[in-house]
Formats: sequence, C-alpha cells, structure tokens
Amino acid sequence: MVTRAKIFIFDDDTDHVTTIRETLEGAPHDHKVVGVAENAVDAIRGLMTLRRRHVEIDTILVDRSAPKRKGTRPVEIGHDVARRARRIMGDRPWIIAYTTADEKVARYGDRYYNPRLKRTDDLGRFITNLPARTKK
Repeated sequence: MVTRAKIFIFDDDTDHVTTIRETLEGAPHDHKVVGVAENAVDAIRGLMTLRRRHVEIDTILVDRSAPKRKGTRPVEIGHDVARRARRIMGDRPWIIAYTTADEKVARYGDRYYNPRLKRTDDLGRFITNLPARTKK
C-alpha cells in the first residue's frame, strides 16, 4: 500500500487539478501533491527539478491530452510525457493514465483511472491501494 503518497499531476484543466488536489490531500488519504504541470514542457522540467532535489515521487497522474507548451492547443501527448517521466524518475513511481479516454486508447501508464467511470473521490483510495514500490 502507498500511504501518504507524493504525487505529480500532469493535466491542463486547472479546475480539475484543484479538485484532484483537494481530494488527495484531504482526509482520510493525506497524500501530498508535490508538483503540477499544465503542459508537456513544464511537466518534464518539473520532474527533472524534483529528481535533482531528490524528491521521491510515488505516483504520476498523466492526462492523455494537453498542450506541448504554454499557449498551444491540446494534443494527445500523455504517452510521450509518461515515457519521458519513466526515463527521468526511474521505475519507482506508478504512472497512472488519468483520462476519460477508453482504456485501450490509454496504453501509456502502469494503471488506468477514468474519472467518469469511477468517482474522483475514489482516486485517493485507488492510489493508497497501489502496491508500494521500492527504489531500484
């Protein structure tokens, strides 16, 4: 089980991110959001910064589509961000494809979570119930 997980969120919907953060950081889960990025460039920079600061992330939530960089239109880039996050952070963090896309489309994470099929407030329990991973 992953208790008090450190979480990085990649999602361009700021209202959605606020809801996710409040859900995850509130009781009974008490997880900690350690970074948020609204576009792919900021996600990669943010993850590299956290790695340099020796912040061990437990979970990375990756939306399927978001802008590549600030000021551009959303594109399907979640798979690329997930792949680069794995290279940056190693095998320890769970990468969760967090998207309303069909699970067959969202083949870029270790696990899949669709907030339309499962309530957003179940996300904290979903993350808590992931098996703990050790640093390799």
